[in-house]
Amino acid sequence: MTLQKKVNPLTRSGVAGLYIEILGAKEAAAKIGLKAPTLYNAANDEHEYVLPSIDYYVELDRACVERGYPAPFASWLLHKVGGEGQAVEDLTDAMLVLHSKTSHLTDTIRKSQAPDGPGGTNVTPNEKADIFKAITGVNDVMNNIKSTVEYSCGTKAIPIRGVAAE
Repeated sequence: MTLQKKVNPLTRSGVAGLYIEILGAKEAAAKIGLKAPTLYNAANDEHEYVLPSIDYYVELDRACVERGYPAPFASWLLHKVGGEGQAVEDLTDAMLVLHSKTSHLTDTIRKSQAPDGPGGTNVTPNEKADIFKAITGVNDVMNNIKSTVEYSCGTKAIPIRGVAAE
């Protein structure tokens, strides 16, 4: 399967096309648990088929950045919201904070299951509270990102501003 049109990075289908160009269709699809034809459909669709979850775009953007390329979805979003607006700054900050919060959640879960921890491999009530607090932090940032994306795409949702890193 191939791309049937030239990639326009200012469209959602173009973003999917860039993932195929940068990562390869099989690798990109495997990263998000889809099949390569689904990614090709997203890249070739004239009706702006979108990937099923914003999480997929974030994961594929991360893979592109790890290879030294710009993040296609973030770049598209910057264009969509008009360049240098506050929503762009909030989204960029939120994506950076998301990585930090997710890492904190992972560390919290690992510590709670460590054999040398307070409850051994069993999670204690205090550890459970810490995990839920970390999950809430990740969820808050994801809601911020989703709201900002919805707002920038023309829906009536209002972006949440000011996600602070702890």
